[in-house]
Amino acid sequence: MKVELVDYTSLPLSLHEHIHYQFNLSGITRALLQELVRHDFSLSVESTRYTLNKKLREEQPFLDASSLTDSMNELALHTPDALIRASKYIKLVGVDPVDIVSIQMLDNIRELVHMNSISADYIKYALGESWLVNLTMTIRYPMLLNMIQLRTSKDALWEFQELANAMLQTIPDEHRSLFQIK
Repeated sequence: MKVELVDYTSLPLSLHEHIHYQFNLSGITRALLQELVRHDFSLSVESTRYTLNKKLREEQPFLDASSLTDSMNELALHTPDALIRASKYIKLVGVDPVDIVSIQMLDNIRELVHMNSISADYIKYALGESWLVNLTMTIRYPMLLNMIQLRTSKDALWEFQELANAMLQTIPDEHRSLFQIK
């Protein structure tokens, strides 16, 4: 996951309710995107059709029947390049059965893309929650503060905790007092 603050308003801090921030978020999962849209902000998400048609179409299979196993360690020994290539499209979470199913899903999606008779508009319905997306979000200070307070909690989705903390690290020095950051 990559978080980049690309723009923010520089108003007097007394007008903090009017301050806004714009972030580029790269490599977040669809699972996190579903959690993220519960908050009040505007966003623009990279086209899934583009990723399917232009990028995934060029990929070779990620697995073959001889490499299937119950262990990611064994899988990495058989196909280390495949895991690196797969991680461009899906989040590998470090739980072997989940990661293996995610890679199988990715191979199934790749096969659908290569059929050429099925529109990417339909193929994207087969995508799993581990599918990675890129987006730009614009959020006002009060909403960002609320999101960070809620999503840095140990009860929040672990990936959202990582995102909230990464966003917090990009806050400009002159705004850190608004977030009680030292």
